[in-house]
This record gives sequence, structure tokens and C-alpha cells, in this order.
Amino acid sequence: MSNAKERHTWCKVILLCMVILALPYLQPGLALANSYDIDAAGSASVSQSSPGMNYAGNYYLYVGYALEGPFRTYLKFDLSAIPDTERIVTAELNFFCAGGAVLQDSATVIDMRYVSNDGWQESSITGNNQPGISGNLADTHTIPGGNQYDYHGWNLFGVAGAWNPAPDQADNTLSLVLALHDESVTTAGRGFEARWTQYGVPPYLHISTEVVPLPPSLLLLGSGLAILALLGRRRLSNRS
Repeated sequence: MSNAKERHTWCKVILLCMVILALPYLQPGLALANSYDIDAAGSASVSQSSPGMNYAGNYYLYVGYALEGPFRTYLKFDLSAIPDTERIVTAELNFFCAGGAVLQDSATVIDMRYVSNDGWQESSITGNNQPGISGNLADTHTIPGGNQYDYHGWNLFGVAGAWNPAPDQADNTLSLVLALHDESVTTAGRGFEARWTQYGVPPYLHISTEVVPLPPSLLLLGSGLAILALLGRRRLSNRS
């Protein structure tokens, strides 16, 4: 190989190493890599006063006092659309407040909590076998009294440290539960559209992601290649 060809080859190697090393510094410029709107894959309400009942197939979901007593609502989301090369940095639950047999005159304060147990199924969940509301509180939202036919939002990062998305991205499943902030209140309740809504307004997550930073091992490899390339270039210069 001639000196000119060797120089050209080493220049390519050095350029490649420089690109590898520069990637982590370019990533902040990418910031929010993508956004996703993910409809609920499962939605179900459970009754505290009729704990053996399963309400699968109901067009409405309930939180608080509705029908014959207090309700909680569980939602499940499939996160498989988000690639492993991205991590969640913002996430908001959007839930359409509808009618139903609820007490709408009073303001309704609703907590959203993270549920670590994804094993529940909308076709079989009841008040008796529900995962419960012991999970971390993620956010609280107040729906004013009167008709509020619109989407209402809960921030999954509303309480710092409440939700670590990594395990849910790993198993591609996220479960949430919504319940009254004070379940002893008997004068407030809300109905929401279920995932099989008749009106095209299902519960959904709006998620933003960023690129996962390169692992230190890859950075170390890039540094080593760059050093080798520079040493080889020096030897080539000495020969000529």
C-alpha cells in the first residue's frame, strides 16, 4: 500500500472514531426523540360496594361514587411501540370525562397511582381481586363540578420519583389506577369513556422520549480506537 493510500485509510479510521466519540455530545441536541399517543389496551372499573362484580363491556368507567357506590378504575397500556433505544421522559394520561350515573355537582379530586402488578385482566377483575391502590401516587387532578365533557390529564411524573419507567419499558406494560383522593367522600364521582368508547375518545397516554445515551463501554471502545488511529498515523508520518 502506498503512503497516500495509507494516509487515506487512517483518515477514515480517525474520522469514524471522532464520530463515535461525538455521539454522546450530539444527543442533547436530539432531546425529545419521538412522541407517541398510546391507547389503553385494557380498562376496567371495580366497585367497592359490589366487590364480586366484573364490569367488562361497560362503555363507561367510574371513579368515586356512581351507580350503587364507590368505584376505582384500572388502565393498562402496551408500551411495545417504544424502541429499546429510547427512554420515556414525559408521559401524561388523557381521560375523557363523560356522563353516566355519577354525582357531577361537586368537584371531584382524583388520584392516579402506579400499579406494579400487571396481571389483572379487564374480563375478570373485580373489587375482590384488584391489585389495590398501594402504589406510588403519581398525580392528583381536580375536575370541577358541572358538566366537563372533555379530556382531563394526569402527569405520570407529577410526583418526583413516583414512577420509574424502565421496568415497564422492559416488560412493555404499564398499569395505572384512578381513585378518589379521599374515598370516604360520598358526594363526588365521575364517569369516563372506556377504551371501547362509542365516540372515538378512548383513554390514552401521550409520551415523549429521548435517545438512550451510549453505554460507557462503547465510549471506552471509541476512545481506544481513536488512540490507536492517532498512534498509527504518527508511525506512518515517521516512516515518510
